[in-house]
Amino acid sequence: MASCATALITVAILAGCGSSDRSGTENYEVRASTTISAAQPPLTRSQFVRRVNKICREAWADVRENWGTYVADLEPDLSVKERFATALKGPLLAGIDFYIFDAIRILGSPAGDERPIEQMIGPFQAAVELGQMGRWRAYAPAEIPPHFAEYNRRARQHGLDACLVTEAHLGPLAV
Repeated sequence: MASCATALITVAILAGCGSSDRSGTENYEVRASTTISAAQPPLTRSQFVRRVNKICREAWADVRENWGTYVADLEPDLSVKERFATALKGPLLAGIDFYIFDAIRILGSPAGDERPIEQMIGPFQAAVELGQMGRWRAYAPAEIPPHFAEYNRRARQHGLDACLVTEAHLGPLAV
């Protein structure tokens, strides 16, 4: 799974160039589709919450592992800030996009909850895309969660605590 993820991360890095403007997600229209369908076979809300939290627990482990592998291969003469910023656009943002956002979209929502789940994952995807375009930057784990504040608030309301973009889930992210 890690080698497939590494290829996807590389593609996401190459697609993630852009402006250095800093702006919020509220006026940004995401490029990826945030449309979600009802899960097949159907899921209850509690089944959805359990499955997505399990997906996210596994996702964070994969993201941190890919981060470590990626950082180990970076040029040693890069500054700590440059190493962190480069890895942010690579295995972190591409990884959470692939392992969390895509997994939720593929799973689908409980019937009738499509719109609330779309409203939750939209801000997540906006934060990822804006970060990949360089419209926000972070040089330490503590600087990442504010960019996911709206998503975190909505995910928490749905009981998706394992999916929050927090320092606790990010781990140490050593560079």
